[in-house]
Amino acid sequence: MKKSLLILLCLITASSWAQKSQIESAALYFNNIEMEDAKKSIDAAFEHPDTKDNLKMFYYRAAIYDTIFTSEKFKSLDIDAAEKWALAARRCLELDKKELYKELMEYNIVNAAFACNTAAYEANK
Repeated sequence: MKKSLLILLCLITASSWAQKSQIESAALYFNNIEMEDAKKSIDAAFEHPDTKDNLKMFYYRAAIYDTIFTSEKFKSLDIDAAEKWALAARRCLELDKKELYKELMEYNIVNAAFACNTAAYEANK
């Protein structure tokens, strides 16, 4: 019984740690400008219950989708990158109780909104 409980506890801990490592992987891929892998890692972290409200995850999600949307090279990775960028920046701002990323995320929200409006205007020309 004790052995089973210990194994279950180890598996739960390993699962949580594995998802946090997805955030670290996304950060490393982002810093190395490997955007396809960065997107896969941050999307996996976004979907997982252990990291879905993680401040660092939203910080990197905003940065990754900002790069995807604003770079012609990576724009094709996600057609909804501007919206995901804005939503990630907004959620990061909501979770950031110490205001570590406040200025940067406010700047990101304004830029993402402008980018969405510009894209909508260009599509309707």
